[in-house]
Amino acid sequence: MELLDGGRAGSAGTSGGSAGSSATGGVLAAGGRAGASSGGASNAFNGGAAGHGNARADDAGDGGASAGMAAIAGMGPAPGWYVDPSRGSDENPGDFAAPFKTLEHAASVASSSETVWLFDGTYDDSTEPRFAAFAERDCSSGAGVTFAAGVQLEALNSGKPRLVAGSHGLCLSGGLVRGLRFECGAPGAHGVEVSSGAQRISGSSFTGCGGGLVVSGDAHVTLTAGNLADYAGYPTQSFAAVTDNATLTVGAGRLSTLGNAFALSGAASLDLEGVEVVSQDSARQAGSAIALLDGTPTVALSGSAIRNFSTGIHLGSSNPNLMIDNTTIADTHIGIGGLRTVAGSLRASITRSHFERLDVGFFLFPFTGPVDISVSNSEFHAISRPTLISIGGSLSLTDVTVSDCHFAVAVSARDNAEPLRATFRRVSVIRSTAGGFSLHGVASTIFDLGTTLSPGGNSVRDSSGGISLLFYSHSPILISAIGNTWTPNTQGTDANGQCSVVGEAQTFDLASANGPNFASQDDNQAILRLAEKSP
Repeated sequence: MELLDGGRAGSAGTSGGSAGSSATGGVLAAGGRAGASSGGASNAFNGGAAGHGNARADDAGDGGASAGMAAIAGMGPAPGWYVDPSRGSDENPGDFAAPFKTLEHAASVASSSETVWLFDGTYDDSTEPRFAAFAERDCSSGAGVTFAAGVQLEALNSGKPRLVAGSHGLCLSGGLVRGLRFECGAPGAHGVEVSSGAQRISGSSFTGCGGGLVVSGDAHVTLTAGNLADYAGYPTQSFAAVTDNATLTVGAGRLSTLGNAFALSGAASLDLEGVEVVSQDSARQAGSAIALLDGTPTVALSGSAIRNFSTGIHLGSSNPNLMIDNTTIADTHIGIGGLRTVAGSLRASITRSHFERLDVGFFLFPFTGPVDISVSNSEFHAISRPTLISIGGSLSLTDVTVSDCHFAVAVSARDNAEPLRATFRRVSVIRSTAGGFSLHGVASTIFDLGTTLSPGGNSVRDSSGGISLLFYSHSPILISAIGNTWTPNTQGTDANGQCSVVGEAQTFDLASANGPNFASQDDNQAILRLAEKSP
């Protein structure tokens, strides 16, 4: 089944002469692209990239052909096995002049560190019986083509070999894949499955799959874009599934899907470094950029972006560890979200990141089980509710700016959960339309917006409506909110919006309030401390 519409794969070289798919005396004749461009032809023996001199060895150069197509006059073909689905035969010796016909046969002879070169063409169940749609089989029971650990699979022309899997494509356990184009004949099919070893996949795209890449066991897969404009062609429902103790690292590039981009379970790890994850349909949001299904997965995002999804990171029933740095989540319904009625846990560290144009930035309402969330040096902009959280555990917001939002910070402690300690330092709320802080506590809750020894430095300013600080607890608690800036000359604030102790009193406390700065709900048992005399 051909699912090429919109699929994009990296091509080698933009200039250079034509060369052939047949060989005479080690020289390529007419047909395939050999391409000497501004940097010359690539050397098939050392895997160097053609094109500009700064091209990486792992990828085709900016203007050159793939490694392996450099068998120009005076240079023999690269060592290894060759497969051509059009003119090959499994009775051949498998060299450049007389290639095999099937990958299955190449897999039977290729050993670790050897290279299997793929000629242009379509590799589907008409030539690869194991690529057929097997309803009851997988890589361990006769479906897919299995290669030995450490084998390298490379395109002679990057993006030209087209591998179409009915159910299962390549079954790998370490090595290299470069310049291949994977397509799936059914939405649930897989193009590549890696169950162990260190596997590099470079300049290879996936189209029409429901989990085109599956990483399991203790495998560690590193994905790099090479010349690709997008790792996924249209339509792709989901891109990768990572499970067990496996790790997937994606280094730079763009990845688009219609559904979930990544799904994690077990103790799997996902590391995105400089990756942009987007919906394939700009007119509607995709599913979840990262769906954490169960187990104890770890997600690390650095210098990345998530745009136009229903949920950026969906926590599911997992107990995850999130490490997010210098990352943007934008144009999405929920940035990070999960509903948890069964006890679980969450650890999240968010630094130098941006949440923009969302309905909810952080949605954990409710989340049963302890959390440890730290957000610092980050921004929430143009979001209806930047934080809507009902939790137990630890929450810290430090050097955070919230601007042009509806209600800025809403935090509620969970009954019958681990006591909540929420700390706010230098949180700046600007131009909110409905309010700044909403704090609902229970017995043992600690809301720390500043103390005499550690002033809060929080501020709410230029708001068009609502209450700067709404507080409530059905049990007696103390909310310390010392050293902050509120609306000036209102409810005891001075011309600078500061609170201080007047006269003989030792503290400036409110047990009930109803004003634009501070308000409490009915039956409130909390005390809001806005200032105290230095000890």
